[in-house]
Order: sequence, then structure tokens, then C-alpha cells
Amino acid sequence: MPHERSRYLSTALRTTLTWSKTVSLLGMRQVGKTTLIRQLVDRYVTLDDDQLLRRLEQGNWADIETPAAPLAVDECQKFGPLFDRIKLIVDQRKKPGQYILTGSVRFLSKKGIRESLTGRTVALELLPMTLSESHRRPASGFLRSAIEEETRALLAEAGKRSRFKRSDVMKFAETGGLPGICFKRSPAIRRDLLNAHLETLLSRDLRFLYSTRIPYPRLKALFGELARHQGERTNLASLARKINTSIPTLQAVFAAFEGLFLIRPVGDTYYVEDQGLASVAIPGVGESELHRLRRVVFQELWSQLSYQFRGEFTLENYRTRGGIEVPFLIRFNAGPILAICVDETEGASDKTQKSLTWLRKREPRAKGLVFHNGSAAYVSPGGHLALPFHTIY
Repeated sequence: MPHERSRYLSTALRTTLTWSKTVSLLGMRQVGKTTLIRQLVDRYVTLDDDQLLRRLEQGNWADIETPAAPLAVDECQKFGPLFDRIKLIVDQRKKPGQYILTGSVRFLSKKGIRESLTGRTVALELLPMTLSESHRRPASGFLRSAIEEETRALLAEAGKRSRFKRSDVMKFAETGGLPGICFKRSPAIRRDLLNAHLETLLSRDLRFLYSTRIPYPRLKALFGELARHQGERTNLASLARKINTSIPTLQAVFAAFEGLFLIRPVGDTYYVEDQGLASVAIPGVGESELHRLRRVVFQELWSQLSYQFRGEFTLENYRTRGGIEVPFLIRFNAGPILAICVDETEGASDKTQKSLTWLRKREPRAKGLVFHNGSAAYVSPGGHLALPFHTIY
């Protein structure tokens, strides 16, 4: 198909199948899970098939008990007893690579499912397609270079980087990374498909995780508020008033959004997983340039962390009451710390440099980086590396 691309996660998926009994491949609906697994395995069934689902509900397990392996079971969250049955099967066979279980919700967060698969599965998450994947290019190694190279060496390397232009990144922020949507040439068709996808997630799929009577327009308005204010401290009281609900209900909806891979928490704020969905949910006015830059930096930042440093880092933000703010503070298990700021100005602002200098007094090992809206790469007077924001791509 024209929109098919190799996915960076495929190598990890193949490798994990060589030693784990099952692999749980998770990710947002339409992110490309089915396409990926059908490229890797011959045996495939889906619980979107009503006839298969009825056979399982009647206790007929023949479709999933085939000795051929691996067997991919798509959308397996639709039938809870499936997990206990797979537990029984993999414990009897005692060999790796028996099943790939896919889900468009975080089914491993459910207690019963988690207990069934503990020690029997490894969870891998497929993110929306990256800009590099969409252009069939190798993944960016920026973060690895940032933690391994000295500031001056990294500056010299950054001066040679020309993988993507600023306009490429901004276009990608509008199209997003959902393969069945982002390659549509017509902006109007893309917009319609993104809106329809968002409606499916909020009107139908969300009810699988949280039974709520909040109508779709209010849920979409809430998602739009989160999308427009990515990187800002979340004000629960203000949001609850805007959509006319209680704070506990709002928190439950947020948990459901996370369960659908719509949003991801970073400290006391949220970012949207697919910036195409964010763009379609944000009105034409009201988003600052700073927030727009932060969200495009986050999308690439998170993909590099997830695929290249899986389980080897923590991501948080840093704020003080005095106005010090570092939106991305990354602690790698091996020891390095990256403190990353984003500026809408054509260089590192005084406020950003002050924030990084303040942080380094408390975290001497931290390396400060500033992604800005200009075209020059340089080292600031405080020793922080300032780079055009698209350099991370």
C-alpha cells in the first residue's frame, strides 16, 4: 500500500519474540499495529471479527490454540477471558514467540489481565509514525549524541545536520503520524478523517475504559483544551468549570484518555500523542508559538526516548514558584541528565538561560539544551547549547 513504511519498532518486536512467550503490542487505534504484525507473521486473527468473538464466547478456543506460532491476536481487549486462556496455553507449551497480542487500549493496566500475563509478556508500544519514518529515513540519533558528546563537538555536528527543514516539521505537526490519514494529499480530507477518528475514540472507545454521560462535544472541547495548552501546568479546577463537571470525573476522563494513548503526562502537564489530532482539535486562534514549538519538540523527543532508550530513562519537568521552568528534564539510568528548554525567540532567551543555570546548580551533571525558533546554532554564555528546534529531527 502507498502509505506503508518500515517501522522502527519492528526490530524490537522480532527480537522480543525470540525470548518472550508473548508480546503485547499496544498503541492508539489507526497507529499501524495491524499493518506491522501482518508484515511479520503469517497467522493472524482479530476480535473485530464478530464470528470469531462469538466462538470464543461460546468456549470454542480452536482459533487461538493452533500450534503454529507466532499467532497474532488483534484487538484482544474485547474479550477479557482470552487472557486467562492464553496464560494456560503458554504455560503448557513453555516456548518463546507464541503470541502477539495487540490492543488499542492499555489492557495491561487492568488488574485481572495484568495478573494473567505477569512474567509471560513484554509490552511494546507503537507510537504515531515519526517524520523520519514517513520519509523512509533512519531514526534521528540526536539524543544519543547529546548524552555522549561534549557540547562543542555536538555544536559542530549540529551545524552539519540538515535532515529536515523547519517547514517539514511544521507540516508534520498538521498531518500527524497516523498512517491511514497523514498521507492523504487533500488537507480537507485529512481534517475530516482526523475529526472522524477523534469522534470514534471519544464517543465509542472511551466507554470501554470509563462509563460516562459526558457528551462528545464536551469531551472534544476538553481534549482541545489539553491540546492547546500542552506543556502548561494543568489547572483541574478551571478545566472542570469549562466542561461543567467535577474534578474527580475530570481525572477519570484523563485516565481514560491516557488509556486510549491520546495523551501522555509529563510532570504536572500533558502532551498529545499525535500532533495531527492535536492540530485538528485546536481552534484556528489561541495557540501561542511557544506551545506550538514545545509540542513538535515533544513528539520527536518522546519517539527517540521510547524507541532508543526503552525503560532506561525518566522524563519530567522542573518548575519553581519563582518562575524557573525546564519543560523536559530527562534522567538516564546510566547517569547522564539532559535539561531541555524551548524558546519561541530566535535564540536562547535570558529567562531560559537563567532557568538552566539555576537547575545546573542543583544538578551539576545536567547538560542544558535550548531549542529555539531561529537558524543559528551556538553555545550561550552560560555554556548551554542553543539549536534551531528542527535540529532534534
